[in-house]
Amino acid sequence: MHLLLDTKIMLWWLVDDPRLRADTRDLLSKTACVVSVASIWEVAIKHRLGKLPVSAEHFREQSLGAGASILPILEGHVIETGQLPQVHGDPFDRLLIAQARVEGLLAVSSDAQWHRYDVSLHRAQSRQCAGTPSARAFWVIHRTLALMGVPARFRAAAWGRDE
Repeated sequence: MHLLLDTKIMLWWLVDDPRLRADTRDLLSKTACVVSVASIWEVAIKHRLGKLPVSAEHFREQSLGAGASILPILEGHVIETGQLPQVHGDPFDRLLIAQARVEGLLAVSSDAQWHRYDVSLHRAQSRQCAGTPSARAFWVIHRTLALMGVPARFRAAAWGRDE
């Protein structure tokens, strides 16, 4: 069995985000994971728009470094998107669902809409972060900067905290 990770799940896994539950972490650590070129494309767009601090190149490198393989977008995947019911408007999610169906992969997502498709799915329910909003923000930004390769002393100094 291979897992096709939704973009958000891969990002959460890479930054060790506490919203990723233990059962999902365990599944990801024990199973071959696949990241779609569609996820790299989505990260590239969100990075360019300023919605993600991680570049597509860094996301790809970190995904490969974590042991994931990259799934290209094939014409069969694109054609399959036309067979999907119009449940979800996000074209990246629709493409990932189509890829999972065509390739026979177990999709991993926290998206509440994915279960409405005929796709093998591990629903990675997110859990709430503990702590105050400022503590959550610190933790997420700290881990994202770590993913980007920013040294710990600079990450902590930016928040006035000791590492």
